[in-house]
Amino acid sequence: MFEPIKAIAQFPNPDAPTTYKEVVLIVIDILSVLLPVLIGLGLFLFIWGIVKFLTAQGSEESVSIGKKRMFWGVIILFVMVSFWGIVQLLFSDFFSGPFLIPLLPE
Repeated sequence: MFEPIKAIAQFPNPDAPTTYKEVVLIVIDILSVLLPVLIGLGLFLFIWGIVKFLTAQGSEESVSIGKKRMFWGVIILFVMVSFWGIVQLLFSDFFSGPFLIPLLPE
């Protein structure tokens, strides 16, 4: 019943991180993929709020919803870009790496 677990214990994963630097690099790799996606979602929310605001046609409820979406879109953009900057600053301080712009993987 537990044979697969014994096999994994006998042959550890050679790709598993062994140092603190490798763990941090894995986390930064994950963040470099997630941050552009979250920034894109914030931008989408902001543009959706603009469209909702402009197409309100005098409805106060639609204007209010549009303003809220624009507000939260700007907040999300600010937080994500600030977080990206802080991560890159810490990475360059601790690991003497370049200041990278996150790109989607090819």
